[in-house]
Amino acid sequence: MSRTKRTVYAGMFAALMAVGAFIKIMLPIGPFMVTFSLQFLFALLLVSRSLPK
Repeated sequence: MSRTKRTVYAGMFAALMAVGAFIKIMLPIGPFMVTFSLQFLFALLLVSRSLPK
């Protein structure tokens, strides 16, 4: 993966994390922040895109 693509992916993931920080899901036990779930999902996506095919 080229350096430019990596930079673009990092910027996209950072922007999506910033948006996800404002999303809250209200559950009976309390508010659930989406940020941790998004971090996990984006890490998996980034690793899967980085692996050679």
